[in-house]
Amino acid sequence: MESATSRAEVLLHDFNRYRAHTFHIQRLRAVQCVRELGPKKGLPIFEKLDAWCRTYNIDARRWLYHLFKVKKWIHAPVLTTLIPSKRSLKKRLAAYQEMTDTPFFAATIRQEIDARRRETGNVVDRNRDLIPMAEILKRRYLGESRPDKCLNEMWEQTFGYHPKSQVCGHCPLAARCAGELQASVTFDIMALRRGDLTLQEAQVIASRASHAN
Repeated sequence: MESATSRAEVLLHDFNRYRAHTFHIQRLRAVQCVRELGPKKGLPIFEKLDAWCRTYNIDARRWLYHLFKVKKWIHAPVLTTLIPSKRSLKKRLAAYQEMTDTPFFAATIRQEIDARRRETGNVVDRNRDLIPMAEILKRRYLGESRPDKCLNEMWEQTFGYHPKSQVCGHCPLAARCAGELQASVTFDIMALRRGDLTLQEAQVIASRASHAN
């Protein structure tokens, strides 16, 4: 399980990447050197943001992306406004939940997945592995009290119940989701996802079932 510090480090990295993408910083860098936000100042800020997001069951990385998007990528959000005040909380949460178009965020996640695949030499398999983008969607839908939408997107986006998913462990539709997922395949997909069955063994079982029909 990731520590609060490691999650804050990811958020700090995201912040600096998004900040570099803003019009203000790009224009500034044309005439002078611009320093990134460093860990001494940044980590305590993002540890607090991470804790706040977990309290509201919000994906912290997606929330941070949202803060840049509402600024239209002109300026970075002011660090003291990353966490909403009680007065603006309802409005800002509503705006976050309405956000649908996230191309830069999706690209960031895909790049991280590709980098991990290159480093480990492992092929990501959606029948077996926890898919980061899917977990982000699951967390989002659970936070919005829409587990039915997560269930409906099982086949293309969220990939169904995973026994190693912290989000699935808190979902009220977990049992139904697991049942529908298992009914769709000819091998024990939960054993595969737990690590009790290898991908090769699952493929052999599926192949035998296919030839038997």
